[in-house]
Amino acid sequence: MAHGPVTVPCPECGASSEVSDPGLSRWGCASCGWAYFVRRCSACGQAGYVGALQGWHQEWTCVWCAASNSGFSQNRDPAAATIAELAADVARQQLSHGPVKPAKPAPPLSAAEPAYARAEPADSPTIPIPILLPAETVMTDGRPPGTARQRRPLGILAPALAAVAVIIVAAVLVIAARPVPAGLERASAASVPDMAGGTRAVSVTAGHATTVDFQGVPGRLTIVAADASQVRLTGQLHWTGRPPVMVTRLDRSSHVLVLFYRCAAASQCTENYLLTVPPDTAIALRQPPGQVTLAGLAGPLRITANGVNVSATGLRSSTLLATITAGHLSATFAAPPSRVTVILVSAQATLGLPRGATYRISQQVTSGYVRADIPQDSTAARTVTVRVRSGELTLLPS
Repeated sequence: MAHGPVTVPCPECGASSEVSDPGLSRWGCASCGWAYFVRRCSACGQAGYVGALQGWHQEWTCVWCAASNSGFSQNRDPAAATIAELAADVARQQLSHGPVKPAKPAPPLSAAEPAYARAEPADSPTIPIPILLPAETVMTDGRPPGTARQRRPLGILAPALAAVAVIIVAAVLVIAARPVPAGLERASAASVPDMAGGTRAVSVTAGHATTVDFQGVPGRLTIVAADASQVRLTGQLHWTGRPPVMVTRLDRSSHVLVLFYRCAAASQCTENYLLTVPPDTAIALRQPPGQVTLAGLAGPLRITANGVNVSATGLRSSTLLATITAGHLSATFAAPPSRVTVILVSAQATLGLPRGATYRISQQVTSGYVRADIPQDSTAARTVTVRVRSGELTLLPS
């Protein structure tokens, strides 16, 4: 059994990445952002991959022998295996398999669909965090996504293309010379679109932002509270094919900073970001498959995650609304929250709430269970609202 880091190949993209904690039974690819559970097949006995979007208590197919296995559960699954066991089986048996194709998240937005048009379920509670809707979307090639490019004979268009190239160069020079509004630094200069892929360093700094509305792409995102007056986003954005859509905007009237990233149609992209915010900054986060780490946040917090492993520590937020689909949430509070709402869809969550406070718990469970080991009082002012459509939630004193 391996005790140190192990290397695991991703069945989706083929890239291998090192895992520092091989004792875990779930894993996310650092390259493409897809997440998996590790389960041992009852037929061949090998540890294999089960997509993070696997349905609760539904059959899953072994990636090695194609046998059907029943009784899948994200937590306390008797078939659970470790990443170390997975790596050992791959190395020892020299097994090979085709890509695991778990159900994909919602398809990319169309040109006619607003960036935030996909709302929460109608019965989902809301946290009063102001959301700024981008009035426009940055296009990567001058036309809306999905619009077909008309083809013309190159010989006929050559003179026109040359003239257009001159105009584009002039426009780039004008845009580059345009002054940046006070309080918001422009993200690093856009690179020339590379149809084979590329990497871009991202750096955004904004002052006077009380709310950050962040929508990311698959990958890693870390959000930490710091003793500073500005919001700062740093990191890298990788892509294959067409460059991603990127929108950065600060509304000075509502003090909402929008950071919007989306992979281009028929292209893949991943992020590796560090977002540093003043402690009381409100966060509205939408994240596709990957890893999210939160630390020390004290402002209202709203998380919508699909296929994501979310880890939050030292929270002092008065309100938390988390909607987790096919993923995992682990959150501990350093100060008692006034209102917590957790919605789980084929997901599992563990919340640590400070001792010495009592909570009024309201729950609706369709499939799964809620285990509450925290003090409860039906008249308590502090509330915990739980909706489990398929999953498990554990409330523990911290």
